[in-house]
Amino acid sequence: MSTLTTRMEQKSSETDLWRRVLGTDRFLTWSFVGSMVLFLATIVLSIFDSRLVTGAPVWVKPMKFAISITLYTGTLAWLLSYVEGHPRLVRWIGGLTALGFLVEIVGIFVQAARGVRSHFNVGTPFDAAIFSLMGTFVMVIWVMNIATAVLLMRQKMDNQPFAWALRLGLLVTAVGAILGFLMTSPTAEQLSAMEAGEVVTVMGAHSVGVDDGGAGLPFVGWSTEGGDIRPAHFVGLHALQIIPLLGIFVNRRYG
Repeated sequence: MSTLTTRMEQKSSETDLWRRVLGTDRFLTWSFVGSMVLFLATIVLSIFDSRLVTGAPVWVKPMKFAISITLYTGTLAWLLSYVEGHPRLVRWIGGLTALGFLVEIVGIFVQAARGVRSHFNVGTPFDAAIFSLMGTFVMVIWVMNIATAVLLMRQKMDNQPFAWALRLGLLVTAVGAILGFLMTSPTAEQLSAMEAGEVVTVMGAHSVGVDDGGAGLPFVGWSTEGGDIRPAHFVGLHALQIIPLLGIFVNRRYG
């Protein structure tokens, strides 16, 4: 009997989770579902398109971003479901976050289809405009992350350890995103080239001490020859899932 009760409680908990993910904000729901569809599309595209960009299959980057956006929007919707008394703010946060990710994923897909890099690419006015637009809307997403953290800071919740797991997940993610902004700063070599009056087609980098596109770990592409900012950026961003999940585990185990 106790086993049956436990299973029923687990099923009820899973149902509540999906209700929170899919029922909090329609824009985040569209972004969540749409990015899953795009992930499946990149799998198909990668089968038929063997082009490489900076040493990696052209559709790997859109694939990684589609996965990341799915995780982020689903988690953000879940977090916003705990905010009470601010429905208009929740709608604005959900809508602007979804818009930011739409701009970013469209930019990444367009550049992948063209066979050029999406990030750090300033080779033509069009490339520079896409890179700049993506950066602008990433900043919008970051501000919405901070806004969500502020709302949850002010939200009264009975379970304080769980509440702080949600808040810290958002705050650590905000710090992780800042590492992404650091990647857009020109490297010493790029600064020297600009000072010498040379044409610079790439502005910023994720590798440190070596050029982007060298030997790296499978799929993620993190450099195995030099430093790389992306691992810290990745861990910081996905603290949004890791810390709240840890909070849920601790709450169920010891709460």
